[in-house]
Parts: sequence; structure tokens; C-alpha cells
Amino acid sequence: MKEVDVAVVGAGPVGLATALACQERGLSTVVLDRGGLCQSLQDYPRHMTFFSTAANLEIGGHSFPCVAPKPTRDEALEYYRGVAHDSELDFMLYHDVEEIEGEKGAFELITDRTSILAKRIVLATGFFTHPVKLGIPGESLPNVSHHFHDGHRYFQQDLVIVGGANSAVIAALESWRRGARVTLVHRKENLSSGVKYWLGPDFENRVAEGSIATRFESAMESIEPGLVRLVTPEGKEELPADFVLLLTGYRADHAWVEGLGLELNEVDAPKVNDHHESLSREGFYIVGCALCGEHTGDIFIENGREHAIRVARSIANNIK
Repeated sequence: MKEVDVAVVGAGPVGLATALACQERGLSTVVLDRGGLCQSLQDYPRHMTFFSTAANLEIGGHSFPCVAPKPTRDEALEYYRGVAHDSELDFMLYHDVEEIEGEKGAFELITDRTSILAKRIVLATGFFTHPVKLGIPGESLPNVSHHFHDGHRYFQQDLVIVGGANSAVIAALESWRRGARVTLVHRKENLSSGVKYWLGPDFENRVAEGSIATRFESAMESIEPGLVRLVTPEGKEELPADFVLLLTGYRADHAWVEGLGLELNEVDAPKVNDHHESLSREGFYIVGCALCGEHTGDIFIENGREHAIRVARSIANNIK
């Protein structure tokens, strides 16, 4: 059975930054993930450009070269993969961690394929794999998705997008530009106040000219093959829908986190001290978006990477 000082669960940018910081301090480290390297970035829209500059996404002291100040999804994947390759870290990708037994100094991680021993655990699982469900009939139909990848597949198709934040606006604009007939449905009166300043006017102009349809203050009632049923301020309505994108946000898997013995606070975020160590399970650290709870807009790569240094320093100073 493999034995290490630190096991990092989650191979996203913040998990990778934490592993690098631990390695730099002489700690033997393994990185596990149920998916691939930076799986959440792989699930981003193919043509996405980050809102952050490349400098704010750098980890481990590695420079992030890119064509424009703000990198694309593909450039980010290339960068993080290059950093991972050069680091010679030990990765166990496509290993789903099912249980973590034991205590500080002697944890046992049990995956669907093997087990390893670790003195400390770092949880860097984020929240992107757990979309917020609407709980309506038809949500699991094959033409329904909680992720947007590429607008090309919706050419000359009726596409209904549910949501009012950046992801929904980006999907609406990109899909319309690739020939889709787009309707955006949002439960509130207006788009989210967090929509980026260069996206909002573009979207509003497309709506004003009649290129993109909207249904504000409206809720999805059900999804059926070829159509959706809505409740609008004017009453119930049916819309044609070859495809449906439910871009309603994501949240951490709270049940799994609690099952690990990590106590949550009033916003479902793990309770930690100043060093990000769990208050309910010693030797268990939490970094990045795994700390968000309901406030999923508070932590990003640029501030989550700061957790890595704090945690690695704490572990190195206290491990025996």
C-alpha cells in the first residue's frame, strides 16, 4: 500500500497548487481525482476566455504565457498540464475516493480501485461536478444538459437556456451566433448583477433586435421531448425545445463532505481554522472552492491558490 505525507483529493488548479507547495517543502504528495487533470476546466465551454488575466492564474511560480492578457480554456489546460508534467508529482487520476478512514497521522483513503495511507488530507474538490437541480419532470432527458460546451451543435435547433448569470449569457450569445433559435428563461426580473460589463450590453442588443427571445420572471414546470412548459407572469406557456441547457449553477456535494466527518456551518461550508484545517477532524485541510458552501462566487483560482501556500506551510511545520 502506497504511503505518503499528504494526499490531495482534487486535481484542479488549486489542488495542483497545493500539491506543488507541499512538494516544495519536502513532503511526499499524491494527487487523486475522480476525473482527469483539471476536469472542471475540461467541462468549460470550448471557446471560453477567462475573466482573469494569465498572471492571476499562475501556480507554483510557473509563468503562464498566452497570446492575449486573458487566456482561453485551451491555453489554461495546456498550462496546467505542462506544470503537472514538469512537476513529476504522483497522480492517481480517475480514482474515485469512496471513504477516508483513520485519523491525523494515519489516514487511509479507499478509492474504487485501491487504497493509500496518508498523514494529512487536503480536500480540493470544488463544486463544478454537482449542478443545482430544478427537480422538475424531464430533467434527466438526453437532450438536457447542465453544461455548455459548444454552440455548433445547436445550429438550426430550438434551444432553451435556463439561467441569468454569465454562463447562461455566454451560451445564449455563442449558440445564437452559430445558428440556434435561442430563448433564455430566468426566474428573476433581470439578468444577474454579476454579468460582466462586456456581455450584458451585447446580450441586451440581441434581445432588442429580436435575435434572442427571453422569458423573465418565469419558471420551468416540465421538460418533454421537443418542448418545455413554463409558468410566466402571463400564465402557462409551451416553447419548442430540441435542446435544453439548465445553467443554474453548482454546489459542493455536502452529503459526501459531511460523510467524511467535516462539520459544516450555516452556509454549508466546512468549518476550518486560519490554516484551513477542519475544526471537526484534525489533519484534514480544505482549500479552494471546496470552502465555498452556498457562496460559490467568493472563491476562484486567483484567491484559492493562496490557500495552497497557507496549508502547505501549516502541514510542513506540524507533520511528524
